[in-house]
Amino acid sequence: MMWDKLHASPPKIVVLTNMWLSEDYSFNKLNQWPQLAAFLSSEYTQEPTRTFGQFAYRIYVLKAPQEISTPGKFPSMNAASSR
Repeated sequence: MMWDKLHASPPKIVVLTNMWLSEDYSFNKLNQWPQLAAFLSSEYTQEPTRTFGQFAYRIYVLKAPQEISTPGKFPSMNAASSR
C-alpha cells in the first residue's frame, strides 16, 4: 500500500539519514530495499551527502516530469507545477 502511494504521489524531497537501528552508521540500509534504491535512483536527483561527524544525510530531489524515466508516470506533478 505504501509503495502504491509513493508512486501515485511522490514527495518532492526525500531525506535519508545514515542512522540504522542496531547497525553501524551507513547508507547500506538501501541494499535491504532494492526497489526503493532503484526508485530513488531513477526518479530523483541525489544532492551531495552532508556529514556531521559520524552522522550524515542525503537529500533526493524529484526530477522534473520530462526527466523521469517513465514519462507520464506522475500526472499529479503536472497539476502541481501549473499552480
